[in-house]
Amino acid sequence: MNGLFDPRREHDACGVGFVAYLDGQSRHDVMHMALGAMTRMAHRGGGDGKNGDGAGILFPLPRDFFLRQWPALSVCAAPWAVAQLFLPQDAALRALCLQRFREIFTACGLRVEDERDVPVREDVLAPAARQTMPGFLQLLVLPDTSSPEAAELHDPEALERRLFLARHMAENLIWKELRRQGQDTRLFYVASCSCRSIVYKGMLPGSRLGEFYTDLTDEDCAAPFAVFHERFSTNTLPSWPLAQPFRLAAHNGEINTLRGNAAHMGVREAVLASPLLGAHLKDALPVINPDTSDSGTLDNVLELLVRAGYTLPHALMMMVPEPFGPTFVMGDNKRAFYEYHSSLMEPWDGPTCLVFTDGWRRVGAMPDRNGLRPCRWSVSRDGLMVLGSESGLVDVPEEDIIQRGQLQPRRMILADVEHHRIAPDAEIKGQVIRSQPWRRWLQKHAVRLETLNGMGEESDAAHALPPLDRRLRQAGCDSSWQRQVLVPMAENAQEPVCSMGTDKPLPCLSDEPQSLFRWFKQRFAQVTNPPIDPYREQLSMSLMGHAGRAGNILEPGPESCAVLRLPHPFLTTDDMRRIRASRRPAVRAATLDATFPAHGDGEALRAALDRLFADAEAAIAQGATILVVSDTAMTAGKAPIPALLACAGLHHHLIRAGLRHACGIIAESGEACEVIHMAQLIGYGVNAVCPHAALDAVRRMAREGRLSTDAGPLDEEDAQERYINALKKGLLKAFARLGISTLRSFRGSQPFEALGLSQDVIDRYFTGTPCSISG
Repeated sequence: MNGLFDPRREHDACGVGFVAYLDGQSRHDVMHMALGAMTRMAHRGGGDGKNGDGAGILFPLPRDFFLRQWPALSVCAAPWAVAQLFLPQDAALRALCLQRFREIFTACGLRVEDERDVPVREDVLAPAARQTMPGFLQLLVLPDTSSPEAAELHDPEALERRLFLARHMAENLIWKELRRQGQDTRLFYVASCSCRSIVYKGMLPGSRLGEFYTDLTDEDCAAPFAVFHERFSTNTLPSWPLAQPFRLAAHNGEINTLRGNAAHMGVREAVLASPLLGAHLKDALPVINPDTSDSGTLDNVLELLVRAGYTLPHALMMMVPEPFGPTFVMGDNKRAFYEYHSSLMEPWDGPTCLVFTDGWRRVGAMPDRNGLRPCRWSVSRDGLMVLGSESGLVDVPEEDIIQRGQLQPRRMILADVEHHRIAPDAEIKGQVIRSQPWRRWLQKHAVRLETLNGMGEESDAAHALPPLDRRLRQAGCDSSWQRQVLVPMAENAQEPVCSMGTDKPLPCLSDEPQSLFRWFKQRFAQVTNPPIDPYREQLSMSLMGHAGRAGNILEPGPESCAVLRLPHPFLTTDDMRRIRASRRPAVRAATLDATFPAHGDGEALRAALDRLFADAEAAIAQGATILVVSDTAMTAGKAPIPALLACAGLHHHLIRAGLRHACGIIAESGEACEVIHMAQLIGYGVNAVCPHAALDAVRRMAREGRLSTDAGPLDEEDAQERYINALKKGLLKAFARLGISTLRSFRGSQPFEALGLSQDVIDRYFTGTPCSISG
């Protein structure tokens, strides 16, 4: 935090596109057209023509240009790379950064052969950009011939992987040194480090990029394609490193699911391993740069997947999947592909137009599942393809256009300059879908809730529920609440309609006991990014989720999908019996007692939580894949731990212990009754909820003839189903408010802020939650 600015809220809304000649011939014309296109997107960026939020260009390394800078390369047999660095202006800090960079690269079997100051024109910058301008340096990097791995690094793919690892390791070390000295970590940044591509970018308008970097106007600076980007930072602060493109992608839009995506990647790091990346991978973690934007975070993860062996289309299909629900028209193999990968990674969701490239032979684009960011393209007779977030970026005579179109939602397009053609969506995805027997793997290893057996008497006796009236009293659910909330949900399958706003005081200002759920308020989508309509866009919405042990996403195999698949996150007491009785290795449940002495104080509650966490670790060590956090052991002398405190605390404890990937968490709670309770539990990492008190109350009311519709009285099963449907519809609205389409992206995203809680409680049990009013 810096005053009121929170870097976790960095978002972009930008102009983006590419120009490419399909014949694969390098031309300086490509630079001219890309720079011209950014000039025509000036309205996309902030500023007055001299000020700007950022702009940049990514293109294959111009070989002739760098051969002129470093003539010795003409006789170099090994592949070579160029690192484009942003460095501190302070001489001592600059020297420290370069020294550490060279040390790490040497340790990784690489040699920094030479360096070059990048010529720039400071006079074209606005005062604010000039004050924060870094130093610019290009380093020539070669495989170290004295290294035992020198022969291996003659393969460009192997060299790219080693450069990726060395760059991450250098960044981690240098940022640590800068933090130790009280300096801003953004003083050092690697814009690109590749043997295939290079990035020129900065905190200035795109119309000034060519004037600032004089390299871009050199006739030898030529390429077959170029990706360009003009940044407009929404509700955030611009900076030099946040300009785009990044290493593989340029992005227009916002990743609404960012907090959840980043949290899940942090959990996965405990088990990340790759034979291609080797032992250095652990030293290169974390995957995500904490100071980057939502677009930069997406690029961080995309680059990891590609360097670990995924093809670029495969990685993007995994990160930005199509909807694949049963009502969506789709082939069985394609549906199986998406269902399989849904157990590996949640969608990176939000209004998106994403341009991507491998840096040397392929460049493409794709929009989000709802097509909320437009993208148009055209191809001329001479093989020039222009794609952009709007029309008119490059002047092409109308009579020369032979093909044009608008990229449809969920569709991908790829310009292959190596094979001189455009690959359509069906071909690109078909190759990925046919690469493995995804459907067979699912049929053999995936576990569906409805296929679990086990309703035995032993399970019933071991987990008998306390009397219903006691559970309702503990949850604060009096007869008035049941009449106003529970009855409408059970009869109408809808949340009750209430007036907007509330005149109740904040819990921290009230003298009355308050449920912990009331201490948290949900955040909403930004003004530039309206929420989704969950009714009119039902095809793209999904409540499907998983519970179980997550595997290594860098080595997907047949058993990677061996988790419990849940059509929605609300479980009945019968569902809980099935899960507890399961003997399948992928579904081994352990019940954790979430109660504490009823007359105990804060220390007793803390001790009960510590005992709960220790029990969870022991259960995981004994093979449990699902932890059931249950308050059903409540008695007159044992009170339930607040469900949100127990589940969120356990979620964060397991993350800190490196064990969160090893299990799913189910909340078996009498306290959770309303939609917002479910949203909070799921937002803090719970995979599923069994609201046993509310379910039993609904069934009792139906038994007593207190529930009916126009068609007549409701029986117990109908009433329970209607209540669950009301929860499902309400939960869809809860994450639609944030512009999120799927439960998997919402889970663990913590889209709430606390009001009046102690910062110690936040740090220990609700880590990372904003709290503007501390208790």
